[in-house]
Amino acid sequence: MNQPLMMYLLGRASVVMTASLLLPLARCAYDGWVGAGAFFVSFLLMGGASAVLVIEGRVHKRQLSVKDAAQFIFLFWTWLAFFGMLPFLCSGQMELVPALFESVSAVTTTGVSLLPADAPYVMWLWRGVLSWLGGAAFLVTFVTVLPQVSGCFGMTLAFRRSMFFSSMLKPMDHLSVQILGVYAGITIFSGILYALSGLEGLDPLLAAMLTTSTAGGKDVFNWFGADGNPWPECTAALTMLLVCGNLLRYWRTFQRREFGDYYGNAEMKFFLSMVVIFGSFMTMHLWHSGLYDFSTSMQQAFFHVLSFASTTGFSSSIISQWPDSERFFLFLLAFVGGCMGSPTGGLKVMRLIVLFKLVAIEVRRTLHPHMIANVVVGQESVPAKIMGRILSFFFLYMAAFFLFVLVLSLSGSSLSEAVGLAASGFTSLGSSMGLIGKESFLVMPDAIKIFACLFMLLARMEIFAFLLLVQIYFGEVRKKW
Repeated sequence: MNQPLMMYLLGRASVVMTASLLLPLARCAYDGWVGAGAFFVSFLLMGGASAVLVIEGRVHKRQLSVKDAAQFIFLFWTWLAFFGMLPFLCSGQMELVPALFESVSAVTTTGVSLLPADAPYVMWLWRGVLSWLGGAAFLVTFVTVLPQVSGCFGMTLAFRRSMFFSSMLKPMDHLSVQILGVYAGITIFSGILYALSGLEGLDPLLAAMLTTSTAGGKDVFNWFGADGNPWPECTAALTMLLVCGNLLRYWRTFQRREFGDYYGNAEMKFFLSMVVIFGSFMTMHLWHSGLYDFSTSMQQAFFHVLSFASTTGFSSSIISQWPDSERFFLFLLAFVGGCMGSPTGGLKVMRLIVLFKLVAIEVRRTLHPHMIANVVVGQESVPAKIMGRILSFFFLYMAAFFLFVLVLSLSGSSLSEAVGLAASGFTSLGSSMGLIGKESFLVMPDAIKIFACLFMLLARMEIFAFLLLVQIYFGEVRKKW
């Protein structure tokens, strides 16, 4: 391991984490310093660790190797989860395993929470900050480190050929600034709209962070549908639609003023078509079933389609009482996710496009054995190497999901509960449990919670980086023996 480089990168992340504690500390000061001790202790611990890492990593290489990238991805997410749990643990409100689960769920933007509904507001605020940082961390690693490890299994298909991914730190910093600028801009825009829609205090900021990061989760503050005010739902729907797009491509679009080119992109066209088709079908079915009138059916259908497609998981009604067809469609949408370069979970739209086109070509090739055909997405021909990686990723993703279902089933959960819990942890959509009327992992034993933490982290690492790291260390152990 290149320790100086790892320390330098982790030190930069630790500095950001330490600075993020200032917001909940300011809230504690506003509340008369109630609960400030937990955040002050966490601030000292994080600040000390940041100083050590920055000093020790000040002399480092300027380039990441594949091995360094795989090691950093694993260390980075575990580091965020460890420091994120400190305020929950130091507050005395949560024990070690629940605090770790809460932190992992937040940084992976899963949205499952073990916090009680009457927990201090500052704890919910810290969870929102963690979720926002987790979404930012995923975006940064997705466009900087993951291309060095796996090529992001089709990441380059979402951009023009002029997009340049480099293993050098300076180009990585440049890409990070671009994508984080768009991410922060959407958050600010969303926060302003939430404030105009009637949310008060710090609720607009908290709601914007949870929506932009696609963390979402159970609406404990009754932002949506509580008093008949439709504007918070409209704000959430617009924000979710924005964050489902490719954020780095947003930057390029605004930079080059090619606005028509963005929505002519094959990936975005597929996503918007999917939203319109699923939303329209659910609108008609909800209206026909007599649950709502036509306008309410349309509002409920499109809001929840965007909520589940973006893996945000906000809900403005009791969806466990909806017809089975609607719940099944929402369950499928959780596995789709948004576009490449978005903070959403799931498989991502671009990979599904390639898989569908590959299936269509293989069917045609069966009828015409001598046919020569290429998979083309937009104007780009997909290389065989990328198609192989996407197929490998799809197999690993589904295999890991069913393994999680198996483990949960062995723990005593029913099949529906096991599938719902596994989908919650692996698609980063905690609210998928709401489809079957369940709310959280609260009643699960600590061993299952720890296992769930591992799978939530695996999903955010895109699985392959973890397997590559295991192979690297297994090879080193085998050489020593």
